[in-house]
Formats: sequence, structure tokens, C-alpha cells
Amino acid sequence: MDIKIKKILLKKINVPELCDIIIDFKNKAVLDEHIKYWKLGPERFYNAIKKPYKIISYIYDDKEYVVNTDSHLDYYLYTNYSYQCWDLVLDLIKTNDKECRKDDDKKYSILSNNINYNMIPYKTNFLNNIDLD
Repeated sequence: MDIKIKKILLKKINVPELCDIIIDFKNKAVLDEHIKYWKLGPERFYNAIKKPYKIISYIYDDKEYVVNTDSHLDYYLYTNYSYQCWDLVLDLIKTNDKECRKDDDKKYSILSNNINYNMIPYKTNFLNNIDLD
């Protein structure tokens, strides 16, 4: 990719050293943006699911829903979405059996909605405690 960019730049600038500087700058900027966005969302999710002693919600005997709020709030407060819900989505993606996935999707949707509903007070409390002065 950099070779194509350099060829295009050489047609416009015709100074190889300057073209290399521009390409290096572009590559560093792209890497910096990637790192920035990793720290904003995915890193928070990864840290939430990897923490020991996390409390989770689950479906008991395919009938009873045991709903717990996130035990680590960083991801939720940033995205307004529970890491448990994303974990359920990832679990669905890994399911190969189409019928099983369809059945799980129905159950997970109910569980996910209940989790997010129970998380609302945490967001409200967080927003109420922000000092705007």
C-alpha cells in the first residue's frame, strides 16, 4: 500500500525524501487513531470481561432469568451498554447450530433487555453526580 502511495506522491511532489516523511506521518497517525479507539471501547470491554469475580446474569432451566447488573461499570458508563449483553452476542456468534442459535437468541434478547433495564439507575446516578462547575 505504501508503495502505491509513494508512486502517487512522487508524481505530485517528485522529492522521494519528502514522500517518505509524509508516508511515515500517515502511518503514525493511523496507528495513533487505532490505539485511541482501542482504549475508548474495546479495551474497556476486554478489561470488564477479564476481571476476576465478575457477577453475571444467566438463564436457569430455560425458564427463570437471573439478572444481575454489571459488576464493573467502566464499559457500561462509556457505551451505555452492558458488557454482559455483548458477551451474549459473542456467544450467539460462536453457535454453529442455526436452530439452537435462533432459540438462544430469543432467550438472550429477554435476558439482555432485563440486564440493560437494571443498569439504568447506574447511568442515572453517574450523570446526577457529574460536577459541571
